[in-house]
Amino acid sequence: MIVMMIAATILAFVFAVKNRDWCYPLVFFWAFIGIGVRNSTLYPTITPLSYILAVLILILSFTIFIKKTGK
Repeated sequence: MIVMMIAATILAFVFAVKNRDWCYPLVFFWAFIGIGVRNSTLYPTITPLSYILAVLILILSFTIFIKKTGK
């Protein structure tokens, strides 16, 4: 699960940077928040990792959005 989440994060970064699309990573952000909420009691190591990766993806989206709008 951890390897797949890291691979999904890398995939989100690659597609977002390559296409300069700030919306695409938000799907991963939403998914990782859902994973963290759903697995908070069952897998305590997955929850913080999913939240950390979600924040990294959100920062990526904001960065691309700011660069794209030129502000």
